[in-house]
Amino acid sequence: MKTGFISKIQIWFGVGFMMLIFMGCKKDSDEKPSDSGSNTWGSSISLTIAGRVFDDATGNPLAGALVKAGSVSATTDNNGVFILKNAPGKSSLAFVQVEKAGYFPGSRSFLPASGGGNLRIRLMPKNQTGIIPSTGGTINHPSGATLMLDAGSVTKNGAAYNGIVRYIFNRP
Repeated sequence: MKTGFISKIQIWFGVGFMMLIFMGCKKDSDEKPSDSGSNTWGSSISLTIAGRVFDDATGNPLAGALVKAGSVSATTDNNGVFILKNAPGKSSLAFVQVEKAGYFPGSRSFLPASGGGNLRIRLMPKNQTGIIPSTGGTINHPSGATLMLDAGSVTKNGAAYNGIVRYIFNRP
């Protein structure tokens, strides 16, 4: 009698175990999670961003630089000052880009909570230092940097390079 009781317990245990397995196994959903509109940088906000743009070499303010944040832009005045009103940003991150002819583009990201009312952005001038002809040459800069173009250089398509290479060293 005891063996019959144990067999029934084993059967019920086996049935229960199989049910757990079948209930625990599900096909993964093909549904993608919905985008609630938020992301790592927080919710979208409208900002007033102000600051100044300077020449990195001289430290002087740069007039006429184009400052952009999304689709909002402004040009710096004679003191290098700009104000962007209703600029797009996120609650945890804002980003501006600056362009001016004769300078490398610049950018700045910042936390909107920290203001955005006193950004200082420095643009490096593109001062052409010289040229190297396609026949080749080497330039040694006082900083220790070396720029070399071998005679017989080719383009990315394998054609012989004909022309000049203009180079810029920004710092001694």
